[in-house]
Amino acid sequence: LWLLKLEEGKSFDDVMALMATMETDPQMPAWMVWYGGVTAGPGQTSAYTIDLAPGTYSLISFGEDAEGVPDVMKGMEMTLTVTEAETAGATPPAADLRTELVDFSYVIEGQPAAGQQNLEVANTGMEPHEAVMLKLGDGVTVEDALDFLMAGEEAGGPPPFAFAGGIGPMDAGLTAWYELDIPAGEYGLICFIPSAANGGAPHFMLGMVAQVTVTEQ
Repeated sequence: LWLLKLEEGKSFDDVMALMATMETDPQMPAWMVWYGGVTAGPGQTSAYTIDLAPGTYSLISFGEDAEGVPDVMKGMEMTLTVTEAETAGATPPAADLRTELVDFSYVIEGQPAAGQQNLEVANTGMEPHEAVMLKLGDGVTVEDALDFLMAGEEAGGPPPFAFAGGIGPMDAGLTAWYELDIPAGEYGLICFIPSAANGGAPHFMLGMVAQVTVTEQ
């Protein structure tokens, strides 16, 4: 699920029209702000906390079925209206770990450990960023995982990784707190968002890739 704030007068239809042009024109318009998001598999629950400004938002699922049809094409979208709060805002959650999303890398403060924890994520870069999380197989590196992904239909055998959730696209200047419950092991973090300032090159090609070791508690 991705959460996007829309300028007054814009709608879900404008978002979908934009998505259709992203491959040829990777510009991120000023009328849309990425507010992060979460991923959950069947039977799973994911949660995050973010400070919302008043306005209109679009909540969209880009998960796919076995035939590759995105959920959004089956109607899995919702428009949300956020109003001014009548009382003071909530206190941000206490963070066990902190990650900065910069142009173009991940800066992780603290040692990730298995189990439940709150991850504070701040986009201190100039472009939107995400963190797709992969649980790597034994002896597999994040570079191996990228090679498999880039090979497409020519990739042989099963994927040497499993998708393990991640952080939805967040615009510059935003901070969110993600609830994690992950087992120990090796993980890859990858940003696939295209960079308008670099000819549409995906951020991972500009260095926004990391391999992280999650230790036992």
